[in-house]
Amino acid sequence: MVGDNHHFTTADILVLDNAIASIQRNPGMYLGAETGPIGPILAGKLASSLIHDLAVPLTISVTGEWWILSSNVDWLGKDYLARGLFSRIVPDPRGGPNGYRQEILLAAFARLLVVADAAEVVWLKGDPEIEALPMEAVQLRRLGARTIAYLAA
Repeated sequence: MVGDNHHFTTADILVLDNAIASIQRNPGMYLGAETGPIGPILAGKLASSLIHDLAVPLTISVTGEWWILSSNVDWLGKDYLARGLFSRIVPDPRGGPNGYRQEILLAAFARLLVVADAAEVVWLKGDPEIEALPMEAVQLRRLGARTIAYLAA
C-alpha cells in the first residue's frame, strides 16, 4: 500500500509495449463483467462507440459465425492504420479519463478481422489465402462507407 506521502515519478509509469497482449491478459479490465460468447460482447462495445461517434444508421448482422458492423459514415477515416486504432489503446475522452477507442478489442479478441470501404477489403487478422470472407468482397465493400467484419475467437 502506498502511503499518503508517496510522490509518483516517471519511474512509476508502466509503458505497455504490446497493448493487444496486455488486453488479452486482462480481459475483465476491458470487457467488464460481461460473460458469454465474445462475438456479441464485441459488437455491443463497438456499436456503443459508433453511436457516440454518430456513425448512424448502423447495421449489425451475423452471417454464419461472422459479425458484421457497417455504417454509411466512415468513422475510421483513411488513416486508421497510421493512427493505430487496431494496434494500440487510443484515448477517447468521451469515455472519461480512462476512455479508449473500442476497435483495439476486435484486434485482441477476434480470430479473423477485416475492414472494408468502397475501394478495398483489408485483412487485419487472418490469411485471405486460406480463410473465406462471410460474403464476396465486392458485397462487403458495398455494405456502407465503412464495414468491419470479424470472426470471434
